[in-house]
Amino acid sequence: MVFSKSVQRSGGQRAPRPHAESALADPDHRPPTPDGRLIYCNAGHNPPVVVGQRGVRRLETGGLIIGAFKELTFAEDTTQLDPGDVLVVFSDGVTEALNADAIEFGEDRLLTCIDAHRGAKAAVLLDSVIDAVRAFTVGAEQSDDLTALVLRYSG
Repeated sequence: MVFSKSVQRSGGQRAPRPHAESALADPDHRPPTPDGRLIYCNAGHNPPVVVGQRGVRRLETGGLIIGAFKELTFAEDTTQLDPGDVLVVFSDGVTEALNADAIEFGEDRLLTCIDAHRGAKAAVLLDSVIDAVRAFTVGAEQSDDLTALVLRYSG
């Protein structure tokens, strides 16, 4: 099951459909195969992470940011998901969220939060990430979107 959530800039309100379920039905998006193979391409954004028994894996293969230049090519790669692995895709607004002292939330805090809630359902893990960012940034104006997607591979 895939869960995604986006928190809008304007007043930190949630997008109209929090917990929007996605079947990844677009033919250009390939969900994991039944055996756990995930084919991916990162088009210049924060590398998604897979967290599981084998530790943290960053999905970095791809290219420059999509849409910025004409006629770019993008590499794709395949990673093997194991039962229980969690895939977390997030916007830079998550890791670059600033607290009142202008300190970024950062990838270390994100990974700590993911690890702490790794055994939870995907929706709970997603809420935990957004809640951790909100708690960290309390008293500071939200400067970017907070968008994340969580997928748990069950085998």
